[in-house]
Amino acid sequence: MNKQHINQEFDYIIVGAGSSGCVIANRLVRKGYSVLLLEAGVDDKNIFIHIPIGYYKTIFNKKLSWNYWTEEIPNLNRRKIFWPRGKVLGGCSAINGLVYVQGQPEDFNSWQAQGNVGWGWNSLHQYFKQIKEYNPLINEEEDSFNFSKIEQPHPLCDKFIKACESAGIQKNYDFNGIDQEGCGYFKLAVKNGMRCSSATAFIRPIRNNPNFKLSLKSFVTKILFDSSKKKSVGVEYYKNNNLLIAKAKKEIILSAGAINSPKILQLSGIGDGNYLRDLGVEVIKNLPGVGKNLQDHYQARLIYATKHIDSLNLLSRRIPWKIRSLYQYLLNKTGPLAIGAAQAGAFIKSSSLVNTPDLQLHFIPLSVDVPGEALHSFSGVTISVCQLRPKSRGYVKITSSNAWSSPLIQPNYFSDPSDMVTTIQGMKICRHIFKQKPISEYIESEFEPSAQYTKDKELVKFIKERGTTIFHPVGTCKMGIDEDAVVDNNLKIYGIEGLRVADASIMPTLISGNTNASVIVIGKKASDLILSEVK
Repeated sequence: MNKQHINQEFDYIIVGAGSSGCVIANRLVRKGYSVLLLEAGVDDKNIFIHIPIGYYKTIFNKKLSWNYWTEEIPNLNRRKIFWPRGKVLGGCSAINGLVYVQGQPEDFNSWQAQGNVGWGWNSLHQYFKQIKEYNPLINEEEDSFNFSKIEQPHPLCDKFIKACESAGIQKNYDFNGIDQEGCGYFKLAVKNGMRCSSATAFIRPIRNNPNFKLSLKSFVTKILFDSSKKKSVGVEYYKNNNLLIAKAKKEIILSAGAINSPKILQLSGIGDGNYLRDLGVEVIKNLPGVGKNLQDHYQARLIYATKHIDSLNLLSRRIPWKIRSLYQYLLNKTGPLAIGAAQAGAFIKSSSLVNTPDLQLHFIPLSVDVPGEALHSFSGVTISVCQLRPKSRGYVKITSSNAWSSPLIQPNYFSDPSDMVTTIQGMKICRHIFKQKPISEYIESEFEPSAQYTKDKELVKFIKERGTTIFHPVGTCKMGIDEDAVVDNNLKIYGIEGLRVADASIMPTLISGNTNASVIVIGKKASDLILSEVK
């Protein structure tokens, strides 16, 4: 690689053009500040990014992902799990399953109760209210992130929802309303039949603004500091085999995600001092919490063979169905191509002892052996169950001072035994639902794990062997006031001036649901925090 240093200077440098970084870039540029947005990935030109059903071709597309693997996980029989993370303009919001969920007010109130003033529901609700359901009859602001309801769901979705009601689960017409509990249809990050990513919502409108520079395929290796080692002044990154340096007159904002934000901090000398010293990294600030507190939603997937109504497994093989679906989408941006993966679902309680739902169900009108691979040759559907607030904690850490080396990712699923108890209960509830009418009338058999798995120990075996991530890692640059906290309630790195983190890594605990909406809100809140301090 060429060691060619090219100095550039901006008011702000943002590392990572994902769900949060795009929001912050937009706000700062609109306020007249010069912004450099660095993204390691490519432009979001792949057509399957923008067509909602294209999720199946993006989430595991190795050209759009960091292609991370976890370490061997002790409580999963030492299995390694593939962790796709967005490496493209828009980050994970460009490749995720599009489900829009805010989470429970109690999630954010717990953040505030942990000492994070200003991060309770009353404070964050104003930002969620800025994200509205898309209405083609209303002239939305140009820089708006929207969601929409599913117009033409697969008919088996309605059977599933009615079966949930037969099982005693109330109907919920809006999981983002006053009460999350119940069954119903998800809202999707879809606007006029197209994926609404953070990039399409917030970068597209400013892309030609003279205050804005977007640098793609730009791999950040470390943060640079002044002679006092207490203030960040710039970043070092590679682009086109050239080593470049960019300086920030005001601040640097890390929005590289729950894996790469702690990685960059550690490479820059911010983390566990003893560990970094052993790797030959100069210690700038001893913050042992960097990379700790990793949390993720782990899903167990039950698959049912169906009858009478064909699932997408069979429909997607039929030429007339494909032609009709394509025509419908090209004509008015509706139909099967305008819908993501999970269409219906439920938020439920594992027992009467919990105050709010601690399980999320995703109903998907198709089935596969391994997500991302070919659909089954028979008609099948999937019901995924995940525990919303796991107690298990993992970690992320670099293994070398070489920035090109992948970080070590250890999620430590089920290191807290209570997580397995809750997941097993979730599987039992799913089975109970599928015994109810009307869905039971369309079920041929339980394909996986199969009806022979009846004892808890058998379900444990299945969960360990077949479960996987649902792509929601958070927490590795924890916001808080305890000894493992990395940022304060203004998202500033403790002990370092001019450096903040604003992405999923700052979450003290997981929210109750899909994380993309809350990460966008983190970006909105971060923007206000930054602008409130501009001199």
